[in-house]
Amino acid sequence: MRIKNSNIKDSVRKIALKDVHHHVADAAGCLEMWQRESEFWIQHRKTRAQQEWAAQGNFLASGNVGYHGVARSLAPRSRNGTLAHNGVCGTGREEDWSSHAIEHELSALYGVTHGAGLAVVFPAWLKVVSKVNDFRTLQLAERLFGIEADSRPKAEVINECISHLQDFWSGTLGLPRNLSELGIDNADIDQLVNNLHHTKGEVFGGYVKLNRELTRDIYKACED
Repeated sequence: MRIKNSNIKDSVRKIALKDVHHHVADAAGCLEMWQRESEFWIQHRKTRAQQEWAAQGNFLASGNVGYHGVARSLAPRSRNGTLAHNGVCGTGREEDWSSHAIEHELSALYGVTHGAGLAVVFPAWLKVVSKVNDFRTLQLAERLFGIEADSRPKAEVINECISHLQDFWSGTLGLPRNLSELGIDNADIDQLVNNLHHTKGEVFGGYVKLNRELTRDIYKACED
C-alpha cells in the first residue's frame, strides 16, 4: 500500500521507528538480565550444590526469558529482573563482573546501550578467557545448547557454543554481533584499555585475572 499523504506517512514512520526502538530496548534489557545472572554463575571453582544449581537455573531461565521477553511478557521479566539484581544467586559465590566492566567503557566513550554492548562484549570475553580457563564455557555449551564434547577438540566445541550464542542474540533478538553493528567504527582500543584499567586496576576479574594484554585482546575480538 502506498501512502500519499505526507503527514500520515510521517506518522507511520515514527510509529515504526518507535516499535523498532522498543524491540531493541526490550532485547537489550533481557540480555542484561541474562548477563547479570552469568556473572553470578561463572566462577573458577564449584560451590555447594544448592548454590551452584540455583545460580545456573536462574542463568538459564534468563536466557529463556530473553527468547520470550521481547513479546513484552512482563511477569517473567520482572521475576528474573529481581533475581538478576538482588544478589541472591551470588550468595556464597565469587562473582566475576569483568565483562560488565569492559562494556561500561564502551558505553562511557561511545554512548551505546549497555545491554547491546554486552551482546558484543560477552562472546568476545568468552573467546579470550576460554584460552585460559574453559571450564564454564564447556558447561555452557552442554547445558544451554546441548553440544556434546565427546572426543571433539575443546576449541571446536567452544567456538560452536559462542556461534550459537551470537546467532541467538543477533538472529532472534536483533542485537549487534560486533562493534561495527553497534555503530562503532575504528574504536580507540588504547583509550578503552587505559580507561578500563584506570578504573579497575592493572589486574582484575574473578574467573580469569585480566591484565592489559587480555583486555586488549577482548576489545579486539569485539571487532570480529
